[in-house]
Amino acid sequence: MRRSILVALFVFSAWLPLPPTPWQASYHQLQAGAQEYPEAPTPDQIRAGLSALQDRAYTLYPEPFRRHSMEEWRRRVIEAKGRADHMTPAGLFVEVARLIGLLNDAHSWAAVDDDSRLFSRAVLLRFWKFEDGLYIRAAAPEFSDCVGARILSVGGLPIDEALARIMDIQPGANSMIALKTAQIFLEIPEFLQAIGLAANADELSLDLQPANGARRIITVPAVRYKNLGEVFDAANGFATPEGWIESPGTSVLWLHRRKEAFWFECLPDHRTIYAQINQSFEDPENPYQAKRNRFGEFLDRLFASIKADSIDRLIIDLRHNPGGEEPLWQPLVHRLIRAEKINVPGRLFIITGRLTESAPVAWAAKIEGETKALFVGEETASPPNFYNDPAGRLRETFRIPGSYVNYRIARQLEIWSVPSDLREGILPDIPAPLAYADFVQGRDPALEAISKIDPGTAASFFLTRSGIDTTDREWQHYRRKSQDAARHNTY
Repeated sequence: MRRSILVALFVFSAWLPLPPTPWQASYHQLQAGAQEYPEAPTPDQIRAGLSALQDRAYTLYPEPFRRHSMEEWRRRVIEAKGRADHMTPAGLFVEVARLIGLLNDAHSWAAVDDDSRLFSRAVLLRFWKFEDGLYIRAAAPEFSDCVGARILSVGGLPIDEALARIMDIQPGANSMIALKTAQIFLEIPEFLQAIGLAANADELSLDLQPANGARRIITVPAVRYKNLGEVFDAANGFATPEGWIESPGTSVLWLHRRKEAFWFECLPDHRTIYAQINQSFEDPENPYQAKRNRFGEFLDRLFASIKADSIDRLIIDLRHNPGGEEPLWQPLVHRLIRAEKINVPGRLFIITGRLTESAPVAWAAKIEGETKALFVGEETASPPNFYNDPAGRLRETFRIPGSYVNYRIARQLEIWSVPSDLREGILPDIPAPLAYADFVQGRDPALEAISKIDPGTAASFFLTRSGIDTTDREWQHYRRKSQDAARHNTY
């Protein structure tokens, strides 16, 4: 008992905040009137925390060296420890994110505790990387004149180089998820300051080319959110706060009901049903604790409508779906298999994009393997086979001692395609990049591309590079030629 008490006292004392160094004091002075959180660990705590991160990555992640050698890991950790004496809280997050990024995994990431103020200030702008550049797609009313402007540079660095620098911090499984995350971190001056793209943590300077007018540089102040999680929730995907000014064209079909969990609409002129599934939960009002099977009710209505004589094509749009419950693939896929009228090449389409991550990618992999669906849009943000945590949303969180910087490590391989599927993501058979002009005009290149597909020739999409026809070899569809560029020796 005495030994347990001594150990407990030692652990507790290790977490007590030490007198702040000059840079720590100035950091806390920025939090005007805020409680002083112990976000600045000592150099020894940082070095111990980085060693523990390395050990956990080696122990918990099944393949820590699939992308980077042990020598590369050791070199990066040693270099990070060498910077510990002068590391700010923001710099610590960047170092942890870079090291976790060596796993190149969508379910392993660095984060910040909810009761921390680190990265809790963001500008009131929303960014999106279109095919022709990075634009401000929405803004608070006081910055309405910025909406539609193309961003040319940040911190004096051309925007493509700036985005690449941000994406390199926490790359995830592929460039799609890295881009999605980078679009949000671009709103946070404190993060940009830590990687050399902003002069301070309170404001962001942008070099803009407005839609109408001369090129100009603007400085936008950052405002306080509750925490980093609230910043992400407010900006993830096409999330836009009420009352903000958006680019014209957001009333287009794929955007105007993006806040609804799932819905569908008949397009009689095209003999098509368009269904959008934006949340992967049985009951979206009670995620992971379903009180009633709203998703099952939705599928009942959807597939009853498909039986109508006037319908011969189904489009399922997963572009806004960021994750949820993977097992819900089964009722959807089983109904698609039984819907013989639309389960043929050129009559069943799945639209994906950079926000399609985790559970909906598991769904997409099952749909790809067991039906004759064609994929349209952008690459998914997760591979069809990916590592996850067996505890799901209750996954274990690790923390750098003395700080509010934490991280997660995935540890279980989930096979949603076949074990030999080595792709980094599911690529579209029919790429449909979105240019800003399309966005403004309310055009959807994905739907337009689908409307041009002739079912009579659609079987050609199921050919491999060497000409093998996989149409009736369902679990060989991942070998079709459209997927060649996504292959990587991943698993």
